[in-house]
Amino acid sequence: KGNFGDKPEPSMETRAVFLDHSRNFHGLEPVKKLLKHMSRLNLNQLHMRMSDDEGWRIEVTGIEELTRIGGRRCHDRVGDQCIMPQLGSGPMVNSGAGSGFFSRAQYKQILKMATEYGIRIVPEIVAPGHNAAAIQAMKWYEKNTGDVSYRLIDPDQEPEN
Repeated sequence: KGNFGDKPEPSMETRAVFLDHSRNFHGLEPVKKLLKHMSRLNLNQLHMRMSDDEGWRIEVTGIEELTRIGGRRCHDRVGDQCIMPQLGSGPMVNSGAGSGFFSRAQYKQILKMATEYGIRIVPEIVAPGHNAAAIQAMKWYEKNTGDVSYRLIDPDQEPEN
């Protein structure tokens, strides 16, 4: 179309990248590196999936169980510590891409850097479906506090297999 200095004007208004943190979490530094590369390529949106069955990856103040349980994978038949390993994450709770989440401070760093590069962050919290990680965390919360205000399942309904 035209030119922006020495860069050609992109032909598409939206030029996006999708990064699925729920399935494989890699932390803050790889996201910063991706933002730098996106800027060089004149990409302007980063869609970040922060929740799904495989993990909850963003800290929510007041509902720490979402990340304490839903943000970790390990072998735990009861479901009091984490969610079961998936997608090759292995049995070790704090290793590999199966465990982890962004703190509020880290997410703010991502937003600040993205703004500096002219990149819009589009967070994706998948709801109401695909919430196994959140359901597991809130079952633990209800069991240990008696508070049903965050209940995500119908206690009278049998779970589907």
